Amino acid sequence: MADPTDGAGDILGARVANAWHAPALGAVIDDSGRVFRSSVRSALAFTPSLAALPHTDARAGATLFSSPESAPSIARGSVFVGWSGLHNYAHFLLESLPALRALKVAGALEPFPAVSPPLLPWQRALLNLMLGDPKTMPIEIDAPAVRLGEAVFAVSRGLGPDAPTLRSVRDDILRSAAPAAPVEGPRHLYVSRQGATRQALLNEPELETALAARGYAIVRPESLSVRELIALFHHADSIVAPSGAALANMLFCKPGARIIEIQSDEDEAPWSRDLAALTGVDWRSFVGPSAKIRTEGWLAADLRPASAFSWSLEIDAFLAFLDRS
Repeated sequence: MADPTDGAGDILGARVANAWHAPALGAVIDDSGRVFRSSVRSALAFTPSLAALPHTDARAGATLFSSPESAPSIARGSVFVGWSGLHNYAHFLLESLPALRALKVAGALEPFPAVSPPLLPWQRALLNLMLGDPKTMPIEIDAPAVRLGEAVFAVSRGLGPDAPTLRSVRDDILRSAAPAAPVEGPRHLYVSRQGATRQALLNEPELETALAARGYAIVRPESLSVRELIALFHHADSIVAPSGAALANMLFCKPGARIIEIQSDEDEAPWSRDLAALTGVDWRSFVGPSAKIRTEGWLAADLRPASAFSWSLEIDAFLAFLDRS
Protein backbone atom coordinates (compact mmCIF):
# COMPACT_ATOMS: atom_id res chain seq x y z
CA MET A 1 0.00 0.00 0.00
CA ALA A 2 1.03 3.59 -0.57
CA ASP A 3 0.46 6.78 1.40
CA PRO A 4 -0.02 10.42 0.45
CA THR A 5 2.79 12.78 1.35
CA ASP A 6 1.14 16.19 0.99
CA GLY A 7 -0.69 17.74 3.87
CA ALA A 8 -0.63 20.31 6.59
CA GLY A 9 -2.52 20.86 9.82
CA ASP A 10 -5.44 18.52 10.36
CA ILE A 11 -5.95 17.29 6.76
CA LEU A 12 -3.77 15.04 4.60
CA GLY A 13 -4.16 14.99 0.82
CA ALA A 14 -2.80 13.62 -2.45
CA ARG A 15 -3.23 13.89 -6.21
CA VAL A 16 -3.16 10.74 -8.34
CA ALA A 17 -3.30 10.23 -12.11
CA ASN A 18 -5.06 7.24 -13.69
CA ALA A 19 -6.63 6.12 -10.44
CA TRP A 20 -9.29 3.59 -9.50
CA HIS A 21 -11.73 4.30 -6.72
CA ALA A 22 -13.89 1.83 -4.77
CA PRO A 23 -16.60 4.12 -3.31
CA ALA A 24 -18.01 1.71 -0.72
CA LEU A 25 -14.63 1.44 1.03
CA GLY A 26 -13.23 4.86 0.16
CA ALA A 27 -10.24 3.20 -1.48
CA VAL A 28 -8.03 5.09 -3.90
CA ILE A 29 -5.84 2.81 -6.04
CA ASP A 30 -3.05 3.94 -8.34
CA ASP A 31 -2.39 2.59 -11.85
CA SER A 32 -0.02 -0.08 -10.56
CA GLY A 33 -2.63 -1.48 -8.18
CA ARG A 34 -1.28 0.05 -4.95
CA VAL A 35 -3.90 1.16 -2.43
CA PHE A 36 -3.36 4.40 -0.52
CA ARG A 37 -3.43 3.25 3.10
CA SER A 38 -4.95 6.46 4.46
CA SER A 39 -7.93 6.10 2.12
CA VAL A 40 -8.80 2.69 3.62
CA ARG A 41 -7.67 3.31 7.19
CA SER A 42 -11.08 2.66 8.71
CA ALA A 43 -11.90 -0.23 6.33
CA LEU A 44 -8.81 -2.11 7.52
CA ALA A 45 -10.59 -2.72 10.82
CA PHE A 46 -12.95 -5.23 9.19
CA THR A 47 -10.95 -6.30 6.12
CA PRO A 48 -7.25 -6.25 7.11
CA SER A 49 -6.20 -8.00 3.91
CA LEU A 50 -8.46 -5.73 1.78
CA ALA A 51 -10.13 -8.86 0.43
CA ALA A 52 -13.44 -6.95 0.57
CA LEU A 53 -12.23 -4.61 -2.17
CA PRO A 54 -14.02 -5.27 -5.46
CA HIS A 55 -12.14 -6.90 -8.32
CA THR A 56 -9.51 -8.46 -6.06
CA ASP A 57 -8.06 -11.95 -5.80
CA ALA A 58 -6.07 -13.44 -2.92
CA ARG A 59 -2.92 -15.19 -4.08
CA ALA A 60 -0.01 -16.44 -2.00
CA GLY A 61 -1.05 -14.31 0.96
CA ALA A 62 -1.44 -11.13 -1.09
CA THR A 63 -4.59 -9.35 -2.26
CA LEU A 64 -4.27 -8.34 -5.91
CA PHE A 65 -6.46 -5.77 -7.65
CA SER A 66 -7.37 -6.34 -11.30
CA SER A 67 -8.76 -3.54 -13.43
CA PRO A 68 -12.40 -4.33 -14.33
CA GLU A 69 -13.27 -4.61 -17.99
CA SER A 70 -16.34 -2.44 -17.56
CA ALA A 71 -16.73 0.40 -15.05
CA PRO A 72 -17.94 4.01 -14.98
CA SER A 73 -15.33 6.56 -15.93
CA ILE A 74 -14.99 10.16 -14.72
CA ALA A 75 -12.30 12.51 -16.00
CA ARG A 76 -11.59 14.07 -12.60
CA GLY A 77 -12.89 13.56 -9.10
CA SER A 78 -12.36 14.46 -5.43
CA VAL A 79 -12.61 11.62 -2.90
CA PHE A 80 -13.45 12.56 0.69
CA VAL A 81 -15.54 9.85 2.37
CA GLY A 82 -14.12 6.61 3.76
CA TRP A 83 -15.80 3.44 4.93
CA SER A 84 -16.42 4.68 8.48
CA GLY A 85 -17.88 7.96 7.25
CA LEU A 86 -20.27 6.06 5.04
CA HIS A 87 -21.61 4.03 7.97
CA ASN A 88 -21.31 6.27 11.03
CA TYR A 89 -22.72 9.73 11.79
CA ALA A 90 -19.78 10.80 13.96
CA HIS A 91 -17.14 9.78 11.42
CA PHE A 92 -19.00 11.49 8.58
CA LEU A 93 -19.41 14.73 10.53
CA LEU A 94 -15.97 14.84 12.16
CA GLU A 95 -13.81 13.33 9.41
CA SER A 96 -15.49 13.29 5.99
CA LEU A 97 -16.84 16.84 6.11
CA PRO A 98 -13.50 18.42 7.13
CA ALA A 99 -11.79 16.52 4.31
CA LEU A 100 -14.31 17.87 1.79
CA ARG A 101 -14.08 21.39 3.16
CA ALA A 102 -10.30 21.33 2.81
CA LEU A 103 -10.71 20.35 -0.84
CA LYS A 104 -13.21 23.17 -1.33
CA VAL A 105 -10.93 25.78 0.27
CA ALA A 106 -8.04 24.54 -1.89
CA GLY A 107 -10.16 25.23 -4.98
CA ALA A 108 -10.25 21.56 -5.96
CA LEU A 109 -14.01 21.06 -6.28
CA GLU A 110 -14.42 22.98 -9.51
CA PRO A 111 -11.82 21.06 -11.55
CA PHE A 112 -12.28 17.89 -9.45
CA PRO A 113 -15.99 17.44 -8.61
CA ALA A 114 -16.61 15.56 -5.37
CA VAL A 115 -17.54 11.87 -5.75
CA SER A 116 -19.08 9.55 -3.19
CA PRO A 117 -20.99 6.31 -2.80
CA PRO A 118 -24.79 6.60 -2.61
CA LEU A 119 -25.57 8.80 0.39
CA LEU A 120 -28.26 8.71 3.06
CA PRO A 121 -30.65 11.67 3.57
CA TRP A 122 -28.88 12.84 6.74
CA GLN A 123 -25.53 12.82 4.92
CA ARG A 124 -26.95 14.95 2.11
CA ALA A 125 -28.47 17.30 4.69
CA LEU A 126 -25.12 17.87 6.40
CA LEU A 127 -23.42 18.37 3.05
CA ASN A 128 -26.03 20.91 1.95
CA LEU A 129 -25.57 22.87 5.16
CA MET A 130 -21.79 22.92 4.92
CA LEU A 131 -21.39 23.51 1.18
CA GLY A 132 -24.25 25.95 0.69
CA ASP A 133 -24.21 25.43 -3.08
CA PRO A 134 -26.10 22.56 -4.77
CA LYS A 135 -23.64 22.66 -7.67
CA THR A 136 -20.84 21.42 -5.38
CA MET A 137 -22.77 18.42 -4.05
CA PRO A 138 -21.03 15.08 -4.69
CA ILE A 139 -21.64 12.90 -7.72
CA GLU A 140 -23.04 9.70 -6.18
CA ILE A 141 -21.56 6.57 -7.75
CA ASP A 142 -23.52 3.33 -7.42
CA ALA A 143 -20.85 0.97 -8.74
CA PRO A 144 -18.17 -1.27 -7.16
CA ALA A 145 -15.37 0.70 -8.83
CA VAL A 146 -14.95 3.82 -10.92
CA ARG A 147 -12.07 4.95 -13.12
CA LEU A 148 -10.81 8.46 -12.35
CA GLY A 149 -8.56 9.95 -15.00
CA GLU A 150 -7.17 12.12 -12.25
CA ALA A 151 -8.12 12.12 -8.59
CA VAL A 152 -7.46 14.19 -5.52
CA PHE A 153 -8.35 12.91 -2.10
CA ALA A 154 -8.17 14.15 1.44
CA VAL A 155 -8.42 12.47 4.82
CA SER A 156 -8.69 13.88 8.32
CA ARG A 157 -5.77 13.37 10.68
CA GLY A 158 -8.25 13.25 13.58
CA LEU A 159 -9.38 15.74 16.20
CA GLY A 160 -5.98 16.69 17.58
CA PRO A 161 -5.47 19.71 19.83
CA ASP A 162 -6.78 22.26 17.34
CA ALA A 163 -8.41 20.88 14.14
CA PRO A 164 -9.02 24.27 12.45
CA THR A 165 -10.85 22.70 9.50
CA LEU A 166 -13.37 21.06 11.82
CA ARG A 167 -13.92 24.42 13.52
CA SER A 168 -14.69 25.88 10.09
CA VAL A 169 -17.14 23.03 9.38
CA ARG A 170 -18.92 23.95 12.62
CA ASP A 171 -19.09 27.63 11.67
CA ASP A 172 -20.38 26.89 8.15
CA ILE A 173 -23.12 24.56 9.35
CA LEU A 174 -24.28 26.79 12.20
CA ARG A 175 -24.41 29.75 9.85
CA SER A 176 -26.57 27.82 7.37
CA ALA A 177 -28.77 26.21 10.00
CA ALA A 178 -29.48 29.38 11.97
CA PRO A 179 -33.26 29.88 12.19
CA ALA A 180 -34.85 33.16 11.16
CA ALA A 181 -36.49 33.49 14.59
CA PRO A 182 -35.19 32.66 18.07
CA VAL A 183 -35.57 28.99 19.01
CA GLU A 184 -37.51 28.04 22.11
CA GLY A 185 -36.69 24.53 23.21
CA PRO A 186 -35.57 22.36 26.12
CA ARG A 187 -32.33 23.42 27.81
CA HIS A 188 -31.65 20.07 29.49
CA LEU A 189 -31.45 17.00 27.24
CA TYR A 190 -31.03 13.28 27.60
CA VAL A 191 -29.94 11.69 24.30
CA SER A 192 -31.50 8.23 24.20
CA ARG A 193 -29.95 5.10 22.68
CA GLN A 194 -33.04 2.94 23.06
CA GLY A 195 -33.15 0.52 20.15
CA ALA A 196 -29.38 0.55 19.63
CA THR A 197 -27.89 -2.85 18.80
CA ARG A 198 -24.41 -1.93 20.04
CA GLN A 199 -23.49 -0.64 23.50
CA ALA A 200 -27.13 -1.19 24.43
CA LEU A 201 -28.04 0.10 27.89
CA LEU A 202 -30.45 -2.52 29.21
CA ASN A 203 -32.05 -0.39 31.93
CA GLU A 204 -32.25 2.80 29.88
CA PRO A 205 -36.06 3.13 30.28
CA GLU A 206 -35.61 3.42 34.07
CA LEU A 207 -32.82 5.98 33.57
CA GLU A 208 -35.03 8.05 31.25
CA THR A 209 -37.85 8.06 33.80
CA ALA A 210 -35.49 9.31 36.52
CA LEU A 211 -34.03 12.02 34.29
CA ALA A 212 -37.43 13.19 33.06
CA ALA A 213 -38.38 13.69 36.71
CA ARG A 214 -35.33 15.98 37.00
CA GLY A 215 -36.49 18.09 34.06
CA TYR A 216 -34.56 16.50 31.21
CA ALA A 217 -36.23 16.25 27.81
CA ILE A 218 -35.75 12.83 26.22
CA VAL A 219 -34.29 13.16 22.72
CA ARG A 220 -34.42 10.30 20.20
CA PRO A 221 -31.95 11.32 17.46
CA GLU A 222 -33.29 8.88 14.87
CA SER A 223 -36.65 10.65 14.92
CA LEU A 224 -35.25 14.13 14.27
CA SER A 225 -33.94 15.96 11.23
CA VAL A 226 -30.34 17.12 11.09
CA ARG A 227 -31.45 20.73 11.55
CA GLU A 228 -33.51 19.81 14.60
CA LEU A 229 -30.58 17.97 16.19
CA ILE A 230 -28.21 20.86 15.56
CA ALA A 231 -30.66 23.34 17.10
CA LEU A 232 -31.26 21.17 20.18
CA PHE A 233 -27.55 20.71 20.89
CA HIS A 234 -26.71 24.35 20.15
CA HIS A 235 -29.29 25.81 22.54
CA ALA A 236 -28.93 23.23 25.35
CA ASP A 237 -27.37 24.19 28.67
CA SER A 238 -26.76 20.61 29.74
CA ILE A 239 -26.79 17.25 27.95
CA VAL A 240 -26.62 13.73 29.34
CA ALA A 241 -25.91 10.91 26.91
CA PRO A 242 -24.48 7.40 26.77
CA SER A 243 -21.44 7.02 24.54
CA GLY A 244 -22.45 6.96 20.89
CA ALA A 245 -22.29 8.69 17.52
CA ALA A 246 -24.97 11.25 18.45
CA LEU A 247 -22.48 12.89 20.80
CA ALA A 248 -20.65 14.16 17.72
CA ASN A 249 -23.31 16.91 17.77
CA MET A 250 -21.29 18.36 20.65
CA LEU A 251 -19.57 20.13 17.78
CA PHE A 252 -22.57 22.48 17.70
CA CYS A 253 -22.84 23.16 21.43
CA LYS A 254 -22.20 26.63 22.76
CA PRO A 255 -19.03 27.07 24.83
CA GLY A 256 -19.61 26.30 28.49
CA ALA A 257 -22.49 23.88 27.94
CA ARG A 258 -22.28 20.96 30.34
CA ILE A 259 -21.97 17.48 28.82
CA ILE A 260 -22.11 14.34 30.96
CA GLU A 261 -21.25 11.19 29.04
CA ILE A 262 -22.23 7.79 30.42
CA GLN A 263 -19.53 5.26 29.62
CA SER A 264 -19.14 1.57 30.32
CA ASP A 265 -15.89 0.60 31.98
CA GLU A 266 -13.47 -1.08 29.58
CA ASP A 267 -14.88 1.15 26.83
CA GLU A 268 -13.64 4.65 27.53
CA ALA A 269 -13.13 6.22 24.09
CA PRO A 270 -11.24 9.56 24.08
CA TRP A 271 -12.80 11.14 20.99
CA SER A 272 -15.67 12.84 22.81
CA ARG A 273 -13.27 14.28 25.40
CA ASP A 274 -11.10 15.67 22.60
CA LEU A 275 -14.13 17.11 20.81
CA ALA A 276 -15.23 18.78 24.05
CA ALA A 277 -11.80 20.40 24.40
CA LEU A 278 -12.05 21.65 20.82
CA THR A 279 -15.50 23.22 21.28
CA GLY A 280 -15.02 24.57 24.80
CA VAL A 281 -17.81 22.65 26.51
CA ASP A 282 -17.69 21.41 30.10
CA TRP A 283 -17.40 17.64 29.52
CA ARG A 284 -17.43 15.05 32.28
CA SER A 285 -17.78 11.29 32.18
CA PHE A 286 -19.43 8.79 34.47
CA VAL A 287 -17.82 5.40 34.03
CA GLY A 288 -20.25 2.68 35.01
CA PRO A 289 -18.66 -0.31 36.76
CA SER A 290 -20.80 -2.88 35.02
CA ALA A 291 -19.81 -6.12 33.36
CA LYS A 292 -20.48 -6.31 29.66
CA ILE A 293 -23.05 -8.72 28.29
CA ARG A 294 -21.95 -9.76 24.83
CA THR A 295 -24.56 -9.26 22.13
CA GLU A 296 -25.81 -12.52 20.67
CA GLY A 297 -26.41 -12.99 16.99
CA TRP A 298 -23.01 -12.20 15.48
CA LEU A 299 -21.82 -15.03 13.26
CA ALA A 300 -18.42 -15.39 14.88
CA ALA A 301 -16.43 -13.70 17.62
CA ASP A 302 -13.82 -12.42 15.18
CA LEU A 303 -16.55 -10.66 13.19
CA ARG A 304 -18.04 -8.98 16.26
CA PRO A 305 -16.95 -5.36 16.77
CA ALA A 306 -15.74 -4.30 20.21
CA SER A 307 -18.90 -2.17 20.60
CA ALA A 308 -21.24 -5.18 20.22
CA PHE A 309 -22.26 -5.60 23.84
CA SER A 310 -25.05 -4.77 26.28
CA TRP A 311 -24.68 -3.51 29.83
CA SER A 312 -26.60 -2.13 32.80
CA LEU A 313 -25.98 1.17 34.57
CA GLU A 314 -25.99 1.63 38.35
CA ILE A 315 -28.66 4.30 38.14
CA ASP A 316 -28.57 5.47 41.78
CA ALA A 317 -24.81 5.97 41.59
CA PHE A 318 -25.14 7.89 38.36
CA LEU A 319 -27.90 10.15 39.69
CA ALA A 320 -25.80 10.94 42.74
CA PHE A 321 -22.93 11.87 40.39
CA LEU A 322 -25.29 14.03 38.32
CA ASP A 323 -26.57 15.86 41.38
CA ARG A 324 -22.98 16.62 42.48
CA SER A 325 -21.88 17.84 39.04
